[in-house]
Amino acid sequence: MSWIQKLCEAYDNVINTTATDSSKQSVPLIPVGFTSKPIKYLVVLTRDGEFESARELFEEELAPIAPTAVKGKQKTAATKQNPRQCAVPSSAEAESRTGTKIAPFPLAEQMKFLICDGDKNPYFEGYLEQLTAWSEEPGAPECLCILKRYLEQKTLLQDLNSCPTLKVKYHKDASKKDGQGPDSKSFLCFAVQMDDEEPIELWERKDVRDSWSRHLAASAGTSTLCYATGKQLPAIAKHPKVQGNAKLISSKDAAYPFQYKGRFMENDSSATVSYDASIKAHNVLDWLVSRQGLRKYGMTIVAWNTNGCQVQPPVCDNFPFQMMGNPREQHPETLEVYSKVLRDAAKGWQGKFKEYQENAKGTKTNEVVILSMEAATDGRMSITYYQEFEGNTYVKRLEDWYASCCWGLPRWDVKEQRYIRCVLSPTPHEIAEAVMGTANVRTADGDAKCDKAATKLMRELQTRLMSCIVDGTPLPNDMVNSAFHRAVSPLGFQKDRNWDKTAWEKCVAVTCALIQKQLCDKLHCTADKFLLSASEHNILTDRSYLYGRLLAVAEQLECSAMGDWSRQCSTIRYMQRFVQRPLETWPHIHGKLLPYLKRFKEPDKRAYYQREFGRIEQLFEIDQRHSAQALDFKFLLGYYNQRYCKKDTSHPYPWLPETFHEPLPKKFTLPTSRSELFGCLLAIADAAEMKATEVEQNDKRSFEHEGNTNAIQLMNPFEVSPRDTLAHIHSKLLPYLEKLKKSTGYYHYLFRLVESQFDYADRTSNERLDGSFLHGYYCMREAILFYHIKKELFPILVIPQRNDSREAIYGRILGLENLLERWTMDYIQKKPEDEYRPSNAQRYMEALRQKPNDTLRYLLRKLEPYKNKLAYAGNPYEAELQCLQSFLTENGWNTNEPLNGAYLYYYYNYVTEKGE
Repeated sequence: MSWIQKLCEAYDNVINTTATDSSKQSVPLIPVGFTSKPIKYLVVLTRDGEFESARELFEEELAPIAPTAVKGKQKTAATKQNPRQCAVPSSAEAESRTGTKIAPFPLAEQMKFLICDGDKNPYFEGYLEQLTAWSEEPGAPECLCILKRYLEQKTLLQDLNSCPTLKVKYHKDASKKDGQGPDSKSFLCFAVQMDDEEPIELWERKDVRDSWSRHLAASAGTSTLCYATGKQLPAIAKHPKVQGNAKLISSKDAAYPFQYKGRFMENDSSATVSYDASIKAHNVLDWLVSRQGLRKYGMTIVAWNTNGCQVQPPVCDNFPFQMMGNPREQHPETLEVYSKVLRDAAKGWQGKFKEYQENAKGTKTNEVVILSMEAATDGRMSITYYQEFEGNTYVKRLEDWYASCCWGLPRWDVKEQRYIRCVLSPTPHEIAEAVMGTANVRTADGDAKCDKAATKLMRELQTRLMSCIVDGTPLPNDMVNSAFHRAVSPLGFQKDRNWDKTAWEKCVAVTCALIQKQLCDKLHCTADKFLLSASEHNILTDRSYLYGRLLAVAEQLECSAMGDWSRQCSTIRYMQRFVQRPLETWPHIHGKLLPYLKRFKEPDKRAYYQREFGRIEQLFEIDQRHSAQALDFKFLLGYYNQRYCKKDTSHPYPWLPETFHEPLPKKFTLPTSRSELFGCLLAIADAAEMKATEVEQNDKRSFEHEGNTNAIQLMNPFEVSPRDTLAHIHSKLLPYLEKLKKSTGYYHYLFRLVESQFDYADRTSNERLDGSFLHGYYCMREAILFYHIKKELFPILVIPQRNDSREAIYGRILGLENLLERWTMDYIQKKPEDEYRPSNAQRYMEALRQKPNDTLRYLLRKLEPYKNKLAYAGNPYEAELQCLQSFLTENGWNTNEPLNGAYLYYYYNYVTEKGE
């Protein structure tokens, strides 16, 4: 009964205020004893009870009643208008009538109750009987008797047909006088020309209204306890309808006593509601729904303030800014601006409640009530949601929702000719499109019968959303999950068989708002404090968030290189697969980006994107980077933040400020996994080549080979066969190492350092690398180029040598030759031109790999002069060299069959063992 009490309270607080005056309100509140009906025809009678004129009434018409019939031309122009809604006298029986039951309205009624075009019409007789009883009461207005005398003549249909401008269709078959024409259920009303006064509709006359109120009071039954008000008042058994034939309060026919068995002896034992409370509640409910309610998808939602201040339901699309205008016209570009707009709106609304309460007369409360109804059957209306709040509590709940469920969407500003990021809260309809899909929402919007599956889903979604907004309950995970999976499936957004980028971007933004709302609830913060809280809770270094940033940089790189930001790039096409299998998919996406790096003519652009990859990769935790699990919701936040908050001079979006503090990179440590170590070797080759081609331009360093080195060009085959491709890359690197001069030793140290970390089986295997090799590559690259790895922090491990393969022997011999040559050049000859000159062993590495036996004989001849110079000092490695050569011969390995890339591993390990 609480909902009836609150409706009656709203009725009492509103009905006596000037705010509901019919002259000032588009939807006037109907008093007790009246109801609203669509009146199609108006008949004007003379004082003597004779027919004078007739006309049609339309919704927009406000002119006084004309004494003659409407002209044909005017009628033709108004036939498309709706009948005028009028507040006419009513009774409980009339409002609750169904089927063929005879319970007429006192004045305005359907034509079948007013016309008797035959021997007998029970509807007409019932109406005339009721009118007679009313008109015979003491003090009844004279106009009621005039109407009674006219109806008793039974000439209404003939009088209507006599008007040439009216085309009344009362009979479906005029010869049978069946009274089943389309106008038989059209409402008709009367006006009486009294003296020289303008004719006024009977229900608009004050004497008629007062007389009807007295008649209702006199005909009231025995008083009983009203459960809604707690007072002794006449009860009502048949309550008004709410929508169509559906009622909120109803009971079955008493002819079925079994329905009360076990509970009550009769239906009144359950509860009784007075006529006064029922009519007040139903009238004000109809007024509230028409004025500020939402009736859609087969449900009715209405919110009201018991003081009378207008309150919109929380699932309206333009809520809660009606008093300020639409915030989408204000374009708040930042979260700070939006938060201020929201706070001002909340204060304005609270002030409106307070102001209304102070100016109102009598004792009034300041509560907000929300009621949601749904027709379970054609005759029964059920309450699916009901909640009461204090006014300030309700506003605070709304402010919390809109302050945490918000996000930014790029919008083209015509005036400034640029994209701006407009921070807004998504409307319930936009949330529904993100969760259910545009097609389902469009189906629900166009479902007039409200019986399709999409409409039922929409009803459920709106109800759940309303609970989240006004009750502060967390967003259901299945709702966010549905929106997330649609947002990461961009290929599903099609319009006219083309990719609808705008719809997809809108879905992404709405989904980000839902995700942020869910995280804000977990972190107990609002959107403006979310990023700080996210940093404290390591959300900004979460693997899903970082993977999202990587994908956004990849998309920016590809679109910028192509110069087309509207195209469906390969990065977008792989998004769904990337979310499901990031470790496996990321190398595939990265491999497709390599040709686009070459398109950039400016080295700084290539450097920017590679640096971005490196900065992001450095933030990963090793165990998270190796995980093959699917990504969670935070992926979309990272993708969106990186996509719209990073600078790129060729991007049409502006360089917006960072919306998050860049986390500090983790301290570099050498990896231990095979793929990452191979990635480190690739990074060393890449960095050495870039360092060798470094030039000075106006005191500003740039890398001509940035993103275009041999290591980058061979990255895709390197992923497939790392051992052999690395040997090929290393051979191409040798000329660049020669250019490095005194820095050559540093890069040799790096190769030896990483090679010493390998497990023997991992290094000699040529199996395909997993996705973590890119993590090793970018982390090592960042450490070399921007942090410089210090030798004292990373000692080189000495690994026991093996002689179990051709590659092991040839690699050791190559290392020994290099050692003998370097000793001679550095300690015996000591010529300045030999200081940074590479040895013959280094120069002929690639030749040795392709034709090992012939190249080795050539290198041994080249080694003779160096051996002769070392002879006087004693050469402790001569015996080792002969031993290794004999080992080749004994095993039949002294052939020209090409070596695999493992020989480099043995070469660098031998150099490390000898302490170079």
